[in-house]
Amino acid sequence: MKVNCSSSRLLSAIVLTSLLLSACGTQSANNEIAPTVQPTADPAPIETIQPSPTTEPAAELVSGLTGLPVSEESLPRPLAVMINNAPAARPQSGVSEADILYEILAEGGVTRLIGIFQSHTGVVKIGPIRSIRPYLLDIGESYGGVTVHAGGSPAAYAILQKEKKADMDEIGRAGAYFWRDKTRKAPHNLYTNAAKLREVPRSLDMRKV
Repeated sequence: MKVNCSSSRLLSAIVLTSLLLSACGTQSANNEIAPTVQPTADPAPIETIQPSPTTEPAAELVSGLTGLPVSEESLPRPLAVMINNAPAARPQSGVSEADILYEILAEGGVTRLIGIFQSHTGVVKIGPIRSIRPYLLDIGESYGGVTVHAGGSPAAYAILQKEKKADMDEIGRAGAYFWRDKTRKAPHNLYTNAAKLREVPRSLDMRKV
């Protein structure tokens, strides 16, 4: 079979074109830049902030009698002071400094004040001081207080002596811890203060306060 020159040339051209296209495709594929894979950085460690330990606020010191703040950790024993409330004894001193103040009906329709002193240890003047009665003893005792008075009824003295209660009696051996105000008439002129009362020594057979 004879192939003419035109057909031979056409076939050669087709083969050559195919080879060129194949070579270009291969070169193009070789020249493509493969995507660069970026290294993945390890995530930075997250710093955990630990909460600082909370400091509990110091418990506020308060008076057991008033519920008000006090500066001393250990409060002294209360003083139950018998205060005259007769018209001639007014105005009284120190009653506004009492943690608790009672007005009790006494004989003859006259009342008596009982001041419970504990928080205000530096009261300058308390009074006028009066005598004790049995029914007045119970009030001071309910606070664990030391009774402060000037004299008393026979029944009250009997209780003090029999039960050996802690008391400070101006007529007794605690007289040095009281004073008379010369600007006022007796018997409405007897005074004391918390600072002097807390100086009473054990030698007087009274509980140290």
